[in-house]
Amino acid sequence: MDDVFKKGYGASGRFFLMKYMPSAGNICAFSITTSAKLSKKATERNLVRRRVFEILRLSQSLTSGKKYDIVFLARKSSINASYNALCADVTELLKKLP
Repeated sequence: MDDVFKKGYGASGRFFLMKYMPSAGNICAFSITTSAKLSKKATERNLVRRRVFEILRLSQSLTSGKKYDIVFLARKSSINASYNALCADVTELLKKLP
């Protein structure tokens, strides 16, 4: 995933920054980064991670047939965001994939 940060393309949303690059594998691989700058409480960071993984699981149709390594970087505003707001932001970012 280090290559994604260094050589990948980016797209930004309200709650996340998405970095992506074409994958050598046959599937889309996802990673979610929530740093300690986001919140000092691990429970709050993990809540954001769990919500995003669930959104990605439910929106597999947006990534079917695409082969990318994708990293989502959470912004501070994602801590207080509702599930529906996060869902809208993630799906909008996934639609930006070529």
